[in-house]
Amino acid sequence: AGFAGAPVAKAAAVGAAGAMAAAKWGRGARTAATAGLALSPAALARGEWWRLATGPLAFASAGEAFLACLLLYGFRPLERAQGSAVFGGRVACATAVAAMMQLALAGGLEGQAGGRGLDALASGPYGVVFALLAMFAAEVPPQSRFSFFGLPMTDKAFAYALGVQLLVLQGGRSFLSGLCGLAAGVLVRKNFLGMRKARLPGWLVASLARVLGGAPPPRVRIRSGRMPGQDFAGAGGAGGDAGGGAGGEDGG
Repeated sequence: AGFAGAPVAKAAAVGAAGAMAAAKWGRGARTAATAGLALSPAALARGEWWRLATGPLAFASAGEAFLACLLLYGFRPLERAQGSAVFGGRVACATAVAAMMQLALAGGLEGQAGGRGLDALASGPYGVVFALLAMFAAEVPPQSRFSFFGLPMTDKAFAYALGVQLLVLQGGRSFLSGLCGLAAGVLVRKNFLGMRKARLPGWLVASLARVLGGAPPPRVRIRSGRMPGQDFAGAGGAGGDAGGGAGGEDGG
């Protein structure tokens, strides 16, 4: 139930909400466009080094953080299937790759950003969320199927609907940040530069589990279109965390 067996996903959700609140408190009630949070080569050149932390971590609005937390909650099956060390390694790689893409893209767009301190991209863990969404789309089988106005759909449509909302919430800025995350997720899945082999240290996974509650789960094998804990549609993850056994693949 809840984030049990998924301490890295829980840490990402708690971090997204906490970083947004801290940034909101630190910067006051400024709008996302002028918050001075996103990655920006020009801003870094001016000495605004805090952007290296806020750019990939701190959303500028509560709405973004709320949608991201819902998505991260639904990505627990990925962590349970891959194991927390593998999942965390891929989260770290996706964060770094997406941040580099965002920096490069922001540098190319800053001349069109208005020239008055406007951020070209949205800040926040778009890299993590959309990289995991790409992995979720490719690796997690649907649990249920249904028809919506005659269109065949699966329970995964709920995740995609949340992703689309987050992607457009800040207009072009969030769209571009999200695309960087999707591209990072594809690169990680394709094992670019061996990123699928990345692992979080065992002591760090154990510390997250102790602090946030729940132990890292045994990895499980995805069988016959079902995955434990997959419940975007509110199915409650029937089949339990024990499904699939402990001998699952590490994705490496």
